[in-house]
Amino acid sequence: MAHSGIPDLIQRIKRRNYTSESQKGFDRIFELDYMGSAEFEFGTIPQALKAMRANKDKEWIIRTIQTGPSVCYFVGAPGMMNIAIQVFEDELKERADRKLRHKERTGIYESYNPSKQNEYSRYDAWWALDCEMPFFLFKDKKHAKEFMEVL
Repeated sequence: MAHSGIPDLIQRIKRRNYTSESQKGFDRIFELDYMGSAEFEFGTIPQALKAMRANKDKEWIIRTIQTGPSVCYFVGAPGMMNIAIQVFEDELKERADRKLRHKERTGIYESYNPSKQNEYSRYDAWWALDCEMPFFLFKDKKHAKEFMEVL
């Protein structure tokens, strides 16, 4: 973790345009962007998913985060909501104005700013992997609901 519980590793995610019959659970609906060895080779992603499944409880509901006109949908432990808000608000700023740093570029800014379209604009969700309790931010509430069903 970088500081104050802010995650260093935020995984970029794309909603599949189709349902993969050969995949199960999360992988059937969502596709992870390969972002480097830390997430894939050192088991960070399976550990984060295991932690979320082990700690999911009745308080885990989809919560809306709104910053100006930008809205995302939080899924995670209620105690992580403030960190999720900090991450979302900071990532919506121009790169030079951000205070938080992550290991990889998230693409949140580009995804929410049509005039800034580039290769990072295509992502639909972000998964904070290495914080006290991992959490997700989704652009679309429907995708958040789909995730809750497969978690």
